[in-house]
Amino acid sequence: ASRPPMPSTPTPRYTGKALLGRLVWPDRSPVSGAKCDGWVRLAARHWHVHTETDRDGRFRLELPGDLVTAPGRHLWLVNKVADDRPWSTAEHAMALDYPDALTEIGDIVVAEQPLLVAGVVVGPTGGSVAGTRVHALPDKLDVEDYANPFWSEVMRGETDAAGRFRIHGKGRACPYRIVARRPGAYQEEIPRVQPGTRGVILTLSAGGTVRGSVLLAEGFEPGQLLVRGSGEPVLGHLGLGPILLALDRPRGKTDPLDARLDAQGRFDLSGLRPGRLRVALHLSGHGEPLAVVRGVEVEAGRVTEDPRLQQIDLRQLRTLHLRLRDADGAALRPMYVGVRQAGEKTWKEVYVQGDGKLELTVVGAAADLRVAQAGYRAQVFDQVSRDGELQVRAGIPFQVRVALDDLAGLTGCRHLLRFERDASPKEDGLEPQSERHTVMGDAPLQFHAPSAGRYRVVLHLTTANAIGGMVVPLALDTETVVSVFEGIQEQFVVRPKAGESRRAHGILQALSRAGR
Repeated sequence: ASRPPMPSTPTPRYTGKALLGRLVWPDRSPVSGAKCDGWVRLAARHWHVHTETDRDGRFRLELPGDLVTAPGRHLWLVNKVADDRPWSTAEHAMALDYPDALTEIGDIVVAEQPLLVAGVVVGPTGGSVAGTRVHALPDKLDVEDYANPFWSEVMRGETDAAGRFRIHGKGRACPYRIVARRPGAYQEEIPRVQPGTRGVILTLSAGGTVRGSVLLAEGFEPGQLLVRGSGEPVLGHLGLGPILLALDRPRGKTDPLDARLDAQGRFDLSGLRPGRLRVALHLSGHGEPLAVVRGVEVEAGRVTEDPRLQQIDLRQLRTLHLRLRDADGAALRPMYVGVRQAGEKTWKEVYVQGDGKLELTVVGAAADLRVAQAGYRAQVFDQVSRDGELQVRAGIPFQVRVALDDLAGLTGCRHLLRFERDASPKEDGLEPQSERHTVMGDAPLQFHAPSAGRYRVVLHLTTANAIGGMVVPLALDTETVVSVFEGIQEQFVVRPKAGESRRAHGILQALSRAGR
């Protein structure tokens, strides 16, 4: 299921304070007319900032309000300078205890980056290929590095009229994979080179094309449907950002290649590596596929028109507009529910919005809907076929109280309780979401289990307030397994692990001294 993306950085608040300074090259000449995308960093948090320089290299950098009031030293990282020189970076340490609205910080030297890799991109006959995007990826890079645009260490370049490329950047001390991307073509081999390597030759070949068409129901526009190809052939078609992770995926698990329908309902998937392809049709690119065709053969430089991809029939497609409410008439909180289309055996996840609204795409007359989330009773609505409201019952109630016996007298802390199924594999393809509570004191908390059974209650003790944007853990997680029965409301007690008192007190005292 396609879940809503999480924000990668906090939203800054500005208080009117700003830094004034000048960007200069190592020879002290001004970095004039530059657009600087940078980040201000404090510990684990970072804020995106943007500024521009005038012809003398001077800039004005607005400070986020959260940083002005936070203790400690900060670092401004200029990670992109638009100039006629290679990609450049600059670092400037800031105390940020500035008393004035405008503070002059002087010159910041922008360093030119060393050469990472240089080479040429050629076609299958050996001729140069101009206008090709080239990416350099560290051989060892975590998934999170791709998800965050600031920490991403993917270096980029483009070939000139002679097919040559140069990528500058201070990379890691590890081999780099060099990937060329051009519409309609795929790269035969992906070399691994050491930083500073010159003379790399990247060979592109004409990729295969898969062609098909779709018959849509009335009321649906071709632009609403997304055709998604995945599998080994997609390895040759690399986009930006997370799609570059295709190089690290096992066979058959590479990132997808997408295409849209034209006005006549036709589509082309091009630039494919020879092999076998899985083609799936999605509504607006989200959720589970409406139709899937597997094992489509792809040949280099040729167009494949598999009969199974011609006039795929989706004329029975329709959308139900539902609203989910509890027994009191209140809308359900944002959550995932299960949907099972007619004739299918497995449940697939769809997202319910914060106002309880659910747009359910149905292929056929009706579909089954299942709720199995923490806080609500597990129940199935069979053969939902019309717009309207559905009432979801509350789950089986039970209480949990946190006993801080081992942490008596401890102040400035809070505890987080997480409630989830005990050692639960996905049931019918659905994963019940955990229920979380953050509280102060020892008042009992009310939970609702979707059904009778064994559940885990996890206690996590932290500081009450964020220190410099961070929540500091005070104790190790404590897990307690409870058994919930129908018709019986019990109260369970969880305690921090023994021996955590001294450690927690020491952390709070250290934070108190740092705050002063």
